[in-house]
Amino acid sequence: MHRRDPEKAGRAGGRDRSRARDRRAAEPAAARGAGRGDAAAARHADLGARADARLRPLLHWLLTLDLADTDLLTRLSARLGVDAAAYLRNVRPYLSASQIRKLGRDGFVIGAHSCNHRLLQRLSRDEAEREIVESCRIVRDLTGQRTAPFAFPYSGAGLDRTWLAELRRSNDFIGLVFDTDGLREDESFVVQRVFGERIGYDRSLDAILRRAWAKRNAWRRGA
Repeated sequence: MHRRDPEKAGRAGGRDRSRARDRRAAEPAAARGAGRGDAAAARHADLGARADARLRPLLHWLLTLDLADTDLLTRLSARLGVDAAAYLRNVRPYLSASQIRKLGRDGFVIGAHSCNHRLLQRLSRDEAEREIVESCRIVRDLTGQRTAPFAFPYSGAGLDRTWLAELRRSNDFIGLVFDTDGLREDESFVVQRVFGERIGYDRSLDAILRRAWAKRNAWRRGA
């Protein structure tokens, strides 16, 4: 019988605990106000299991750019030879208006996701309101839907639900609001959800759901 070396086992256990701490550090904090949106953005910066971890801060920065960083991004792109306009023209990663209308005719409900994909927690109330209201208005006008559901960029953590409810009362074309905090219960108009498409190392659908149910928020009633 092979005997396990306790010293090696201890070192392996230490590495496992360190990796676990690293994974926990990348997850959003339980309650940090506006900072929870930043943490959620970091969590969504999914580089895959084998990617160079040094890329994560860069991707996080790219995902959470403020308008004040636009000039810096332009200069970096020029230095690295990145032609964003050519990429959009050649790859066309977004649906056209005609494609969106066709999806609507085929029975799909089209939702809004803000105008500029900015962390709403960092914006003034007026700016955040515009991101929500105008994006839903555009989708409504484009598709002819009576209402347009809205999904927060990154996360709606820390956003005042009373304020959101008033936005919906004042703009009756804003439909249900979708967030990213797993299975926890929220206000009746806020639907929390789990990322089920992230399949890979330790990311089977079974593992994803088990982790979601294991979080304390999944068992807590109320927002």
